[in-house]
Amino acid sequence: MLSEIWNVVRYRVRALLDRAALDRELDEELRFHLEREAERHERAGLSREDALRRAEAEFGHLDSIKEASRRARGTVPLGSAFQTLRGNPRTLGVACAVAATGLGLAYMTAAGAPALYPALNGLALLMGLALYGLLRPHAGEARGLPAGVTLAFGAVLLATTLFGVSVEGASRWIRIAGVSLQISLVLLPAMLVAFARQRDLLSTLGVILAAVALALQPDRAMAGVLASALAVLAVRRRDRWVGAALGIAATGFAVTLLRPDTLPAVPYVDKILYTAFDVHVMAGLAVVCGALLLALPALPGRKLGAENGDACAVFGIVWLGIVVAAAAGNYPTPLVGYGGSAVVGYVLSLAFLPGPVRSTAAVRSRARDEQPAEKGTVFDLRIGIV
Repeated sequence: MLSEIWNVVRYRVRALLDRAALDRELDEELRFHLEREAERHERAGLSREDALRRAEAEFGHLDSIKEASRRARGTVPLGSAFQTLRGNPRTLGVACAVAATGLGLAYMTAAGAPALYPALNGLALLMGLALYGLLRPHAGEARGLPAGVTLAFGAVLLATTLFGVSVEGASRWIRIAGVSLQISLVLLPAMLVAFARQRDLLSTLGVILAAVALALQPDRAMAGVLASALAVLAVRRRDRWVGAALGIAATGFAVTLLRPDTLPAVPYVDKILYTAFDVHVMAGLAVVCGALLLALPALPGRKLGAENGDACAVFGIVWLGIVVAAAAGNYPTPLVGYGGSAVVGYVLSLAFLPGPVRSTAAVRSRARDEQPAEKGTVFDLRIGIV
């Protein structure tokens, strides 16, 4: 009984993850039976062509048989959803945000965190999704933040350094309605993803202001994330703007390494990649898995061309870097730990990722809708990024 259940589960998982191999095996099996049937008709005196035609007529339409087999696997809806997520960084990112936040809520509940903590994280997720919905259409069309907005974000980070809440000599927070927000976690990821897609003088100045602010706060983790993201971008896309920003960011990161970081670990925020296992092994696995989910939206970037691949690579490095910083020191563990700043910042940065690659058929349909073709008109159709 157990072996039969295992065989069914294994087959369905394989049907979801390795559909192409199963389709090839099905095609080979159908062709084998078709050939045997055709040989039987040849022995009865029909020519090869007539035998194949008779066998196909008796056997039925092969494509219909294949589709019926796929539906019998019970994975067609899941497979369709899986393909959608795999090819769309934004949609995949939203799914990862919801899943990681949910795993964090489960951990905090199991660990006995104050009820306010999971409630605030859930509220932050809803706020982030609302911002995502508002920004996504405009971010997709503009490819990035307007240069003036990037510069303004850098100025806000610098203002936080000068006028924000100071704890143990570090000025990284502002307080709104009794809630502390770490502005670098909210703004910096979106700034970097947008900078990866579109750069100019003002946006570069905004990133440089952010680097100076992080050095002065000091915020070693986010300064390291900034330098790492720009280094990856410099390798992939060498231009003067990236080089200038990287030089300042690397210097700022070096400055933070010279200054001691004396902030203590905060329960349910810092070091939870380790302490969650003290609660229960499942709680620990939930935290680790939720943290690793954050970099997944970077994977589809390999199929979206150089420019859009840059944005996905920077996104992945930013959030992986924040997770590594949380593992190495007393820094907030994003989404799975208590703290709405990272939740809002993660979803906000998703808005500046590229959308899915539209098929040629979809591009053709949209071209017909938006610009009726005249006789003799030839459309120059290319793969489009939305």
